Amino acid sequence: LNAECDVRVALDPACLSKRAKLLVNAGRYSGLGCRYAGHGHGGCVWAIGEEDIVAIVEKGWHQIARNWKDAWVIRPKVAPGLLYSE
Repeated sequence: LNAECDVRVALDPACLSKRAKLLVNAGRYSGLGCRYAGHGHGGCVWAIGEEDIVAIVEKGWHQIARNWKDAWVIRPKVAPGLLYSE
């Protein structure tokens, strides 16, 4: 996921706003796969990874986003049917 996002950023560096870069970097630093939806002004950043790491990054994203007007973090959810056991 991160490699694919890197290709998109290499092709169009403006695809991630400064704010989105902060969120993506926070997620990646913690070991999550991060991606953006939308382009430039607006859109969203999402991440996937281990549940405990997602919870930690969620708190960090809340701290980052609370300094921005009209920004918010959506509570993470697991899509139905995607849980599996080994």
